[in-house]
Amino acid sequence: RLTVGGSARLAVSGNVTVAGTGNVTVLDGATLSVGPGAIFTIEAPLTALLGSRFSVERGIVRLKQDSDIAALLKVTDGGLLEVHETARLTGCLRGQGEIR
Repeated sequence: RLTVGGSARLAVSGNVTVAGTGNVTVLDGATLSVGPGAIFTIEAPLTALLGSRFSVERGIVRLKQDSDIAALLKVTDGGLLEVHETARLTGCLRGQGEIR
């Protein structure tokens, strides 16, 4: 289980995998940022609450489970949000960039 809360900022700059049966939660006011060249693989369900920020800055985020992103989503040029073929992505997706 990984929770980013309050005004915290989690920055991923290398290749990171979150595995297990828990979940990844980004709370209101928090930021999850994936930097250039980083690959962030999330094998647990991801929830990014309204009021949080989710930024993919020329990195790759791979979602393997059903995820709900109500955060302000920003995928910069060269960034990629990749959703596994068996996973569902819900939420009010707002922002820019490539999602496949």
